[in-house]
Amino acid sequence: MGPAKIEVMQAVEIDWSTAMVTPTEDTYALEVHFRQPSDPFWWEAFTGALEILSKETTGARWETIRGVGEPAQGLHVTGVDEDSVGPLRDLLDRTVTMANEDAEHAEAAREARKRALKLRADQSKDTATRLTEAFRAKA
Repeated sequence: MGPAKIEVMQAVEIDWSTAMVTPTEDTYALEVHFRQPSDPFWWEAFTGALEILSKETTGARWETIRGVGEPAQGLHVTGVDEDSVGPLRDLLDRTVTMANEDAEHAEAAREARKRALKLRADQSKDTATRLTEAFRAKA
């Protein structure tokens, strides 16, 4: 039996060529798609990264950032203004990069746990077989 196949999470990337800005009451809303849909657990990594990086960012103004679709296939950002285009785009790119790294680490940990549980189950079966044979053997 060969090594276990490990599925690698595909990194999420923003496809800026799909960006669409629409006017709202007094600001604008941005919707932009990812090059491929995110994995279901990726969004948690994204929101965690956004919380960290938004505190370190100046000039990027918005009201809400939410995912488009389930799992997220893009971003919808409200409360955007003209002065925050560059800083907001940079913030979103950095947040996606950080989320990809965090999600990749989390996936690697999940895969390691699955392999450890399978190994433990296989060892338990081997021990059970050995014990069964010992009980069946003539004394």
